[in-house]
Amino acid sequence: MFKKLARRLMFSYLTVIFIALVVLGGLLSYLFENYYIVQKERRLISHGEEVSRVIESYFEGKLDIYGMNKALENYEHHLNAQLVLFDRNGEKFEKLRLYEHAQKEDPFTKDQWDQVLSDQIVTREDRGYLNFNQDTVLSVVVPIKNIDKVTGAVSLHSTIYDIRETMAQVRKFIILAGLIAMAIATLLTYWISTRISQPLKQMSKAASELAVGKSTDPIHVDGNDEIAQLAHTFNTMAKELATTEQVRRDFIANVSHELRSPLTYISGVLQGINDRKFTEDPIAMENYVSAALTKTKGMSRLIQDLLDLSRMEAKTFQLFKTKMDLNETIRRLLAQLDPILDKKSLSLKVQLKDRPIWINADIDRIDQVLTNLLDNALKFTPAAGIIKVKTTIEKNHARVEITDSGPGIPKEELPFIWERFYKVDKVRTPGSEGTGLGLAIVKRLILAHEGQIEVQSEVSKGTTFIFTLPVID
Repeated sequence: MFKKLARRLMFSYLTVIFIALVVLGGLLSYLFENYYIVQKERRLISHGEEVSRVIESYFEGKLDIYGMNKALENYEHHLNAQLVLFDRNGEKFEKLRLYEHAQKEDPFTKDQWDQVLSDQIVTREDRGYLNFNQDTVLSVVVPIKNIDKVTGAVSLHSTIYDIRETMAQVRKFIILAGLIAMAIATLLTYWISTRISQPLKQMSKAASELAVGKSTDPIHVDGNDEIAQLAHTFNTMAKELATTEQVRRDFIANVSHELRSPLTYISGVLQGINDRKFTEDPIAMENYVSAALTKTKGMSRLIQDLLDLSRMEAKTFQLFKTKMDLNETIRRLLAQLDPILDKKSLSLKVQLKDRPIWINADIDRIDQVLTNLLDNALKFTPAAGIIKVKTTIEKNHARVEITDSGPGIPKEELPFIWERFYKVDKVRTPGSEGTGLGLAIVKRLILAHEGQIEVQSEVSKGTTFIFTLPVID
């Protein structure tokens, strides 16, 4: 396909160039020929006026007939032209000059002769006049005056054979220049066509590889034209597709891992019940069943998180916003943490704004955000540690800070904590439970409420999650 494209481009370019050269060559040929004819016409007129003055000198007695004819012969030889003298009636002045080879008929029309009699110079082109056979003849008629009265005319007739000879040479040069230009244009169009089609060919091959899931090398194109921009866009798309494919694979691997362990455990429990292994120990069976139920709830929560995350990414997730007091919501959720705080001997320091903070938000989803962040703080804060919760208002935005005194997150890991299935506990508290979807959901929920969220952390000193939401009056 791209070989055909390159050939079509070359053919199109060369056709346009050829037509341009033909038109340009024809125009130049016409202009040069017209220029030479105009110059010759002016030369004939100039010498015709000189001949007219010579004949006027004869009429005035300043020159005899022999001298006049000698002068006329010199002009004919110098101009390579024939001179014919006419009287006022348009008849040849044979008394003044003999015309052995001249034709009898007058090449000038009555209107043209009337112009001559009114003291105007007339020019025309004829074929076969005098002894020029069928050559094109350029004729000029100049009035002859005697005492300010037109008494006749002198006509000068010259073939344009010399102009044709000159134009033949000019056309040879034009054709030669055109052939050289076409040769250069062929090389240039081949280079341009290849430069255009080669990246397209590479992109087609790369697209075919991407279609079957293969990775592809970036396409390099020099310059900043449309082809280069297309290649850059394609490279960006290929990179995004590769990233998406990697995310998809990681997603499948993570989901498989998250579901395999609980399913294996539940399968083992059910198999034990089926084999009646727990008939002699009802308490053990109760513990195993309770654990299996916990695993089942965990899988249900994972599936629900995945559905929520999928809806958020597809932008089909709906928020049911209403006016709510953010401080009151935090107080309500903190009150539910007392048993866990007591169990781990954790200290809770709360510093809330001294007045209600009204926001327009989905109460259930803000509960979900706060619960996720507080659960993380409880999970990663060691026994006898401290958890801090603070709210303020800055630039028409509510600011919430949740700080723990846990092990912290390495700086290089911070950009990845918002990704799906990223387990914060991998670097903080090995063995902690969690799906790795909580922070990904939290960030998307905050963004859906037109807010922002960030994290500040230092290893061995703890972590602070900060999010902001627009406030309303």
